[in-house]
Amino acid sequence: MRSPTVLGNMNHTTHNTIVNFIWNIADDVLRDVYVRGKYRDVILPMTVLRRLDCLLEPTKEKVLEHYKLLEKDNFGQNAVAQQLPRTSGYVFYNTSQFTFKTLLNFPSQIRANFENYLDGFSENAQEIIDKFKLRNQIETLTESNRLYALIDKFVSNHINLSSEPVKNAEGEITLQGLTNLEMGYVFEELIRKFNEENNEEAGEHFKQSKIFDNEDFGYHKITVDRPLRLTFQVTSERVAQFLGASLTNSSTNKSSRGQQEIPLHLTSDTKHGVILGILKDLFSSDPHKDFNRVKQEFEKVLKAEEIKLTAKDLKLVYDTFTEKDETAEPVINKKTKDAVVYEPDSELRDTENVPLKEDIEEYFAREVLPHVPEFGVQLNPPVPIFVRLATDNISPHFLNNADRCLA
Repeated sequence: MRSPTVLGNMNHTTHNTIVNFIWNIADDVLRDVYVRGKYRDVILPMTVLRRLDCLLEPTKEKVLEHYKLLEKDNFGQNAVAQQLPRTSGYVFYNTSQFTFKTLLNFPSQIRANFENYLDGFSENAQEIIDKFKLRNQIETLTESNRLYALIDKFVSNHINLSSEPVKNAEGEITLQGLTNLEMGYVFEELIRKFNEENNEEAGEHFKQSKIFDNEDFGYHKITVDRPLRLTFQVTSERVAQFLGASLTNSSTNKSSRGQQEIPLHLTSDTKHGVILGILKDLFSSDPHKDFNRVKQEFEKVLKAEEIKLTAKDLKLVYDTFTEKDETAEPVINKKTKDAVVYEPDSELRDTENVPLKEDIEEYFAREVLPHVPEFGVQLNPPVPIFVRLATDNISPHFLNNADRCLA
């Protein structure tokens, strides 16, 4: 058993409950069919499959819909392998209509449907299945009428192999979810118990490092931003909206506009009039698709005429007289010596799951750039399936430019 230090925050009761439950499945289902030394040939791969099944369940319908579209349009397997991980949320996926739970809906067809389920996994998951040689066990399990019972045990509501907690009707957590690290500990403990049962040294039969290449099943979750684009226009409707808004009282000296003197302590009505006068003189009622130029010219006049507006007032002006427009120029947040940083449009924010073994720059060039010519990215911590991963290896060039949008 792992020490408390190694297990970290994992609940030992939860850990032991899951390990013991899975351990007892062997005695409940496999007794008189397999000798005890062969229990692990079934239990270990089924544990892994159930974990993958739980992880894929939330996106199952979306994956099937995406797969049908790709098939309908005659996309090849390369396109399927590239696109479906983005839909599943992981670097693996399953295109079978079945899950562990739905397999139980067809008892008389359990073998055919289970084989269909195994065949639906992506190539990287197939490698795991093949290493366990699970398909070699299907005939024995079917002939002994144990395959259905085995699957039924693994979907029991007494354990949760998902990463998400199970909640009751009142929203209370009844079973905690397992983190990737915790799932790794459960699996290692099962291996240890099977080895101990067979008087083998740890890892003599299975070594987790040989079963799983962590980077095959981990990914970078990257936030992708697109720039905000605004069109500025002074319309009668927006003028009415602006006149109904409240401006902060602030002081100024005088204005050369129309040779009129502006009081040091302007009322809101006077400020509204002065601002509208500037806007109409500069921009008339025409639409302006370069908000950066509008902002620059407006604030230049304010400075020249010593009219001081608070940040809140400026925001009110810009919010009132602009609207999103995908044909407009992107809004600039700042310029540096090496790059232009644009304001992100939160409504267009998306995420990409990039396999750890894939070069991030190559992935974005292939999967993102053709659809989004300009984008900015935010790198999030890598997400493994079972165990903690080492520090990422990403080129300094990409990291240095990861917070900017590429025009």
